[in-house]
Amino acid sequence: MTQAPSSDALAHILLVEDDVELARAIANGLASEFYEVAIANDGECALERLASQHFDLLLLDLLLPGISGLEVCRLALEHDSSLTVMVVTALSGVNDTVKGLEAGADDYLVKPFGVAELRARIRAVLRRGGREENPTAGAEETEPEIVGVGSFVFAVSREGVACDGRGIALRPREEELLRLFLKRPGVVLTRATIEHLLTGAQGVLSRTTVDWHIHQLRHRLESALGDELIENVYGLGWRVPPKQVTPQ
Repeated sequence: MTQAPSSDALAHILLVEDDVELARAIANGLASEFYEVAIANDGECALERLASQHFDLLLLDLLLPGISGLEVCRLALEHDSSLTVMVVTALSGVNDTVKGLEAGADDYLVKPFGVAELRARIRAVLRRGGREENPTAGAEETEPEIVGVGSFVFAVSREGVACDGRGIALRPREEELLRLFLKRPGVVLTRATIEHLLTGAQGVLSRTTVDWHIHQLRHRLESALGDELIENVYGLGWRVPPKQVTPQ
């Protein structure tokens, strides 16, 4: 019988890793941060756990026996599109990174890595859902922040980002990126700045990962709003237009 996760954990994580000793070491390193970590050593076991239990984060190796990590990622997100996925793998090529991100991963971390970097990256991907805050803090309802950018008015809250009263369906990393830009209308964000804001001083995102998520965010904004909104400032970075709307 699957044991229900404790409600006071900072986040519930499923680690899918076929190296038993490495899986134990990662789980022990995360347990000290108040994360509750379950381990699956192959893709089939991972999908069974995901079907019977809620997790906030899937830490997923790609090189698995049987069902591949990419297939696990796709099937897991079909079951729960809100699941946050971080790939942890020895595959370091640009094509491998793109395949992982195309499958729906929010972040891609190449082995070997330090526990400090892993913790920083986990904090970054979970921050958008409010799971990385103090677990004893109350979940008080707050009014959404209203941000006027260009010809659009956004409402930013813990629950997500809406534009002109309509919610925008975004992956976790895309939503986090949009929040960064909406807080700084008219300001050009370089790739290095975005990496630091998303992961903190200890985290590192690859160029491919940042570029991919910005590409995906612009595509989703164009589909939802009819406007990519995020401008490419050649040779510098990206920005959203300066404030032009004064919300009432």
